[in-house]
Amino acid sequence: MICHERKGTCDLFVVLVPDWGWRTVIVTERRTKEDRGCLRIRLTGEFFPDAQRIHWMCDHLSTHALGALYRILPPAEARKRARRFCLHPTPRHASWLNMAEIEISALERQGLDRRIPDVETLQQEAAAWVELRNTAQVRIHRRH
Repeated sequence: MICHERKGTCDLFVVLVPDWGWRTVIVTERRTKEDRGCLRIRLTGEFFPDAQRIHWMCDHLSTHALGALYRILPPAEARKRARRFCLHPTPRHASWLNMAEIEISALERQGLDRRIPDVETLQQEAAAWVELRNTAQVRIHRRH
């Protein structure tokens, strides 16, 4: 008999700039509004500090609401960062999120095709994979 002990789950959030061949994978222990708010802070401060507009393609989960910024930042700062986002909910019949799904599939095949013992190991392995893909400038070729 084979026994499996589940150690928990986590969330992989993929950020892509397909035309640049750039991506990052953010690993969190949960998928909450606050986690998405923290990601937006990183996008506006760390990844794209000079971008006037950040286009956010997202599914229909409530965790994508910009109100999460107001839970973790003072109102004036939250408003300043929220104004930089342009939300694009995906249509239910076709998905811009397919690009993120392609990246997650590649990540699974190229490094996460086994059980990962803890979040820290997953974060390290995802970061190493992101570095390889970004160095190679692997692009996703979109068809409109």
